[in-house]
Amino acid sequence: MIDRRDIQRLWMTVAAGAIAICILRFITTEPVVFSARQVSGDNTSTTGFKVDVNLASAAELALLPQVGPILASRIVSEREKGGEFLTIEDLSRTPGIGLERAARLACLIEVKK
Repeated sequence: MIDRRDIQRLWMTVAAGAIAICILRFITTEPVVFSARQVSGDNTSTTGFKVDVNLASAAELALLPQVGPILASRIVSEREKGGEFLTIEDLSRTPGIGLERAARLACLIEVKK
């Protein structure tokens, strides 16, 4: 059985990697592509890590850069009140998040339908 602390440590590792990726994308002029590689037989596929804003808890969202605990709780509250986000731009209906901030977070978040 998997221990809850192991899951938390794994999540923190993934979140820290995602934050580093986003920071590098902001400070470099050349495109930076980071991803996890999944190898199966002879096929190699590339999969990026993103946080689904419709499934993430406030604690998970708070790990994103420029979010923090207060904004994370607003995102969860808006999701519960107004329904799931259909696009990343829908995140701007949350008080404190405009289209510009949503666009900056786009490299770390996704909206699954």
